Amino acid sequence: MKNMFCLVLAVVVLLTFAAPLYASPILLSEVINVSGQNGWQPLGDPSSSLGPVDVFLPAGNYTASPVEPPFPGAEYSVYSFFAYGGAWAGEFNVGTPSDPREFISQGSNGLSDTSFASPADAFQIALDWGGGSFQLPSAQEVAFSVGDSIYWDNQGGVSIDLVGTPLVPPSSVTPEPSNLILLGTGLAGLAGLIRMSHLRKHVS
Repeated sequence: MKNMFCLVLAVVVLLTFAAPLYASPILLSEVINVSGQNGWQPLGDPSSSLGPVDVFLPAGNYTASPVEPPFPGAEYSVYSFFAYGGAWAGEFNVGTPSDPREFISQGSNGLSDTSFASPADAFQIALDWGGGSFQLPSAQEVAFSVGDSIYWDNQGGVSIDLVGTPLVPPSSVTPEPSNLILLGTGLAGLAGLIRMSHLRKHVS
């Protein structure tokens, strides 16, 4: 009975300190809400009333996809070109503050016309387009914007589901020496108990 207790204790110690070494990478997830007036052109351009939404992100691999309410955190579905009779669009741009279309561009869907008569049609096209993916080798500001070139009278906006995997997950950090000692102790104890169990079987 005592040996069984020691065996269980050794296994618990082993799992406790070995599990973090093999933990899955942590996913980063955030919804970015971009107003129809968050244009890609530099802030201060006469056609832009706002500017890109800048978000500081850690190094990682990211995917950006269009979403709409009731998706948690989503505030928008699509935006309208109000001055053009209410045409609707749902694509977006992702890039750096100096080049807001560097990673993902609205024009990457290959369509000659990216505006549609109804919000439903526009969002379906955005879903078919699907957004895109990009990699950040280091932490930096990332710019999110709509694809229109005249923004002051736009209505609505787009919501972007941003999901990322860190390039250097927390589980890859070098373990503390004390943790390695405890892990080694657990392994040694487990090996000793197994050996003792085998010896007793041979004696009996």
